[in-house]
Amino acid sequence: MAQFVTLNEDSPAIIHLRKKDARVARVIEAVGAFTYEIYENEYEFLVGSIIGQMISERAARSIFERLQTACEGRVSLTAMTELTDRDLQQVGFSRPKITYIRELNAALQTHTLDFDELRKKSDEDVFKDLTSIRGIGAWTATMYLIFVLDRQDVLSAYDRCFLEVYRWLYNTTDVSLTSIRKRAKKWSPYASIVARYFYKALDLGLTRTKFKLR
Repeated sequence: MAQFVTLNEDSPAIIHLRKKDARVARVIEAVGAFTYEIYENEYEFLVGSIIGQMISERAARSIFERLQTACEGRVSLTAMTELTDRDLQQVGFSRPKITYIRELNAALQTHTLDFDELRKKSDEDVFKDLTSIRGIGAWTATMYLIFVLDRQDVLSAYDRCFLEVYRWLYNTTDVSLTSIRKRAKKWSPYASIVARYFYKALDLGLTRTKFKLR
């Protein structure tokens, strides 16, 4: 069953963030309340992330849709292991990405990577386990923590969309990890919620005009 979470003015995360950071509070006010769905298909999420590497969103979506068709509607470990390398090439996978998929499959089949176990681990250990697999980097691990595991205090500093909003919100060109971490201390333990509001702000086009605190 799909899981949904609603963020509004009564949510502990929103109350905390509005008190701690006036600029984030303005974004929250502009975006308003919203409900998000927790991504349930862990395997599909990772495959989709591998597909999207180094290509446009439009191209990634097209490849993913063809893959869904090849998998008869659901991208799963079982369905993917039945596809040959040629099948994946015809869908649109490059040779390196086919290798990444095969290595992901092998890690799951040998239980080197176990989705149920990941849910029990700390953010740091999940990050370490995922990035130990070739083809899964810091960005994918971070997105997995936020959108699949719904961890609340993950800093999305590897994501270009997050950084675009960050630059706009704080009127800065300094997006070094050190600088972002320093500023984001006040967001803890809800850094992931800030990221979700940043993505919503971008979707709504808020960054097209200069940010004004008041």
